[in-house]
Amino acid sequence: MRTAAVIAEYNPFHSGHAYMLQEVRRLSGADFLLVVMSGDFVQRGTPAVFDKYTRTEMALAGGADLVLELPLAASCGSAPRFAEGAVRLLDSLGVVDELWFGSECGSMRYFHMLSGILSEEPEEYRALLRTNLASGMSFPKARAGALRGFLPDSCPEAELSEMISSPNNILGLEYCVALTKLHSKIRPCTIRRRGAGYHDTDAGSGGEFPSASAVRALLSGISFQKGSPVPDVRNARAGLSALVPEACLPLCLRELDAESILTEDDFSEMLLYRLAELKSGLAGSPFSGSSFLDVSGDLLRRAFRLLPEFRSFSQFAGLLKTRNVTRTQINRALLHLLLHLTEKDLEQVTAPSCARMLGMRHCPELLSEIKKKSRLPLITKASALSSFSCEHDLFASELYESVKSRKTGLPFHPEFSRSVIIR
Repeated sequence: MRTAAVIAEYNPFHSGHAYMLQEVRRLSGADFLLVVMSGDFVQRGTPAVFDKYTRTEMALAGGADLVLELPLAASCGSAPRFAEGAVRLLDSLGVVDELWFGSECGSMRYFHMLSGILSEEPEEYRALLRTNLASGMSFPKARAGALRGFLPDSCPEAELSEMISSPNNILGLEYCVALTKLHSKIRPCTIRRRGAGYHDTDAGSGGEFPSASAVRALLSGISFQKGSPVPDVRNARAGLSALVPEACLPLCLRELDAESILTEDDFSEMLLYRLAELKSGLAGSPFSGSSFLDVSGDLLRRAFRLLPEFRSFSQFAGLLKTRNVTRTQINRALLHLLLHLTEKDLEQVTAPSCARMLGMRHCPELLSEIKKKSRLPLITKASALSSFSCEHDLFASELYESVKSRKTGLPFHPEFSRSVIIR
């Protein structure tokens, strides 16, 4: 029995994702496709546009056999943390043969070479990295510069630059680094990304394979137009049908009709309350936020100083952005404050306590193998999570559901009442 795995956010699931799952199955010859997917909050430091259960339904309809949830601290973390959490979870299962990911380069050559450097960190490379960081560079830029300085001149500059600056290449490299550090038996494999660029928000620019950013932009546009006298809603829906697999379109339209698309600004009031609570000292000392993940004392002081100018989550994140700190880093920091994520929660990244199943198709052989070989218990009921130090994961899901319920008027579904999606 062969099992291939994919790490994903599916925010939301679109035709490019379906194509990738189809190609992974074809190229790997795998009997089963296993997906580790972010929960209700994603790496951009924002809520997912659709809840994790809807996205699980879409993933199963699009070709996945089993969907497991990535722990919260990894799902809304930086690329290295996201990759480490997902890879450790996959490695712990004991059944995964290959990890597949999309990349701009489409070749494993540089992934193998660079992951060796980044996992071992030779002293010459570390010295270059320290120098770049001391000059005020952000960590991604400092690391890219250190790699350029460390590698021999025979390495083509153009190829190396694309390799360490393209979003999917960067994340794929982190997967390879995590696998190397773990001495995992899982073999990394890549597929060249087709269609629109990662950050492209034009739904028409990627042909049949859009970016998730473009689909999110289209969804937000349709949601904004609903209830207003704008004649393009029907055309926008038609555009959506061209970007989402036919099997997933009803799920997408169901959420759209319920007006359940969430953005960070739906959490603005909660974030404002949280910041005010921290500033007043009600949550401890005024600067206790420095113990939160990715929240520096300097950032927190700046946030307190600018708090009177707070208008929304997105507006405030833009206000806090600086030359050396990206908007995504600010989003993550604010989200970590909102979700109460601290250094202690990194344990779920470095040593996951369980594997939570979100959904499955008929795959008794795969489940049987996981139960026999996994070093982690396979959890099918949310009620069991409280026994595995996953309180913040449960809190995040309840918070997301409460905001969704308030926005849509739909009934609130407690996390403990949710069942595994079976297709």
